[in-house]
Amino acid sequence: MSDDTYDFLEDIIEECEIEEIKTKKSPNNIISLPKTPSNNTKGLNGKPETKDGFIRFSQELLQVLNCAKLNGTERGIFDVIFMETYGWGYRWSEISASRFELIINSNNRTIKRGIQYLLDKNIIFRNSIKDKQIFMYSINKYWKTWHIDNVCVNKIIEFRSKSRNSYKEDKLNRC
Repeated sequence: MSDDTYDFLEDIIEECEIEEIKTKKSPNNIISLPKTPSNNTKGLNGKPETKDGFIRFSQELLQVLNCAKLNGTERGIFDVIFMETYGWGYRWSEISASRFELIINSNNRTIKRGIQYLLDKNIIFRNSIKDKQIFMYSINKYWKTWHIDNVCVNKIIEFRSKSRNSYKEDKLNRC
């Protein structure tokens, strides 16, 4: 077996041990968890905190993204591009096929198909770099140019305008 298989099996065993600990209750019916996280978490401790890093994400873009009806791979590709660009404060970023495969945990053919779908829908941009087999990717933040379900988008726009108006009216009534 490869090292990746062993790592995967160790992760499963660790999860099972944590689940076993969670189900065991002390005499006071208090669930006890291990005090320190395992060293096998590869930099993650299972308790995300914004002080450890975060990405600012526009609510408007997130709501419209849900209208795009992306499958898991396509959404994963979008997220990787978003993390590699806006997550680091860049508009464009070089992302290799192997990087997508590693983060999304999918094969190259499926990733290429997902990237092509996002390009066709005008959700992402891609530029090639001369003499390299790596592409530069960017998110198209102008969602009105995306080729997605307009009925869903119109409902979001209507909802957002109602929410803002009711908030303003509510604020005026308080004064």
